[in-house]
Amino acid sequence: MIKIGSALMDATEQLERERGIPKHVVLDSLCDAMMAAYRKYSKLHDTTGIYAKINEQTGEIGIYSEKIVVEQVTNEQTEISIEAATAIDENSKIGTIITEEVTPEENDQADTVTMDVPLLIRMMELAREEIKDDATLHHVAKKMIDLGAEGKTLDMEHYEEIIAELGLGDHEDHDEEERPGEMG
Repeated sequence: MIKIGSALMDATEQLERERGIPKHVVLDSLCDAMMAAYRKYSKLHDTTGIYAKINEQTGEIGIYSEKIVVEQVTNEQTEISIEAATAIDENSKIGTIITEEVTPEENDQADTVTMDVPLLIRMMELAREEIKDDATLHHVAKKMIDLGAEGKTLDMEHYEEIIAELGLGDHEDHDEEERPGEMG
């Protein structure tokens, strides 16, 4: 499991209160992002039976794999032998489902991006309000990964760089401030 902390949980509740973004939408988005990173990390094309889950009480997120217990494994991604299953859970029987954590160890994680909470909130708002297609969203994610490659915590200065590159952002909000004498 990866500890994401109580600050993130607090931020999701704040987004729900102040911006009307339901907490579950934010948490589902985080799980989706974790799965995308896991697919890239693990080089899996098919992630059937694999999912991300956030424990809201502990502030941890993990990647889990569910496999059905079988006598003879024919698909290693979705099946586990009875021998291997009983090593995990001695009560395993043929046909039961075994859930196993497959979260990469912290020092094995590729493309980890660390950002401060205000940036996280603004990036979620940007995605909700201004990004209209998956290609642009993918570009933003790639830019964040590229900026975070040096291991620095991303902050609002990085946000400004991203929106400037995309021609997005607060330009509409500042139109009136930039031309106070103009009449509309």
